[in-house]
Amino acid sequence: MDEAFPYLERTLERVKVVGPRLSASPVEADFARWLGEELRRMQLTVEEDEFRALSTYSFFYCGIWGLFLAAFCLLWFSGWLAVPLALFALLLTYCNLNTVPLLATLFTRKESLNVLARNTDSPRVILCAHLDSARTSLFFDPRFAVSPRFSLLFTILASVWMTVVVLLYAVLGYPWLRWLGVPAFLYLGFLFTLHVHREYFMPPSPGVNDNGSGVAVALELAFRLKKMNLPFWVLFTGAEESGTFGALHFWKRYKSLLQSRIPVINLDNLGAGRLTLATLEGMWEIVASPEDLRREIKAAALEKGITLLERPYLGLSTDATVFLKRGGRAVTMIGLDERGLPPNWHWITDRLENLHRPNLEQAVIVLEEWAKRYV
Repeated sequence: MDEAFPYLERTLERVKVVGPRLSASPVEADFARWLGEELRRMQLTVEEDEFRALSTYSFFYCGIWGLFLAAFCLLWFSGWLAVPLALFALLLTYCNLNTVPLLATLFTRKESLNVLARNTDSPRVILCAHLDSARTSLFFDPRFAVSPRFSLLFTILASVWMTVVVLLYAVLGYPWLRWLGVPAFLYLGFLFTLHVHREYFMPPSPGVNDNGSGVAVALELAFRLKKMNLPFWVLFTGAEESGTFGALHFWKRYKSLLQSRIPVINLDNLGAGRLTLATLEGMWEIVASPEDLRREIKAAALEKGITLLERPYLGLSTDATVFLKRGGRAVTMIGLDERGLPPNWHWITDRLENLHRPNLEQAVIVLEEWAKRYV
């Protein structure tokens, strides 16, 4: 064990033993409670806050795409019956891609939990890392995952195009208009099929980089900031992979504090690629992280001889996306490859042997220096 970074090694060992930690699963809960025990040993005040969450996003989105497919089929019988289905599916798509889980909360049958530790009631910074891991999917197979952003835009385009075709046919009634919806029908049907395949035939990711790495860095930083007696909170969120439910629950509980512009440093997928500060985040609507906060962190990195990149991260939403969209002050630190993606993302190769430990050490060094200067 590296005595210079004891909590990095301790957490990574635990992640290896625990293995995949799917959202709202018993393993996720066990890992969360282990984190709570570690934080109590640091003599921090610890709160384990349970909430309802989806265990996966696949089936909910399959329901949305199923509405689009049903609307297209209805065009051959009654255009006007298809209109409310298509409009409702588009509204659900828009809201859920913008971290507003419209109707999704009605299907939250399982329990997840956040672990919050604090040494003050008035923090100057909140460290954040999600503790769950994802199920793999063919969408994330390294042979095919060239640009998740392109796939996401294609999904949005197909959803909008299907709705436009339905509206045009309902108003104009030209039979040939229905055929314009075939490409969108095929693509949305493809998404439906692959997400069903994901749930029944794909294994869970080991979850070492995503997000054992972020948890390890957050726990190490909590230990160091406590020793320096700096006013901070550290938050480990559950059910991030199934729809950022932990961050949404935390926002509801601490909305007034987060609206006071307390910075949230979100730590995600740090153990491979180049350490990067995300300038932009989001899936449908895009939001920017605060430039002054990024500038402070980069200055601290420069002081330590460490280079941080800056670039947009527009794959999937992060916990920081939730806070940014609601007026909070947050930035994600993440490791990205030349494609702008986390290496081994949501794939079976996300194992301990593929983790680049110096990345984690550098993240700790940079954020500790930033905290000394600005917290």
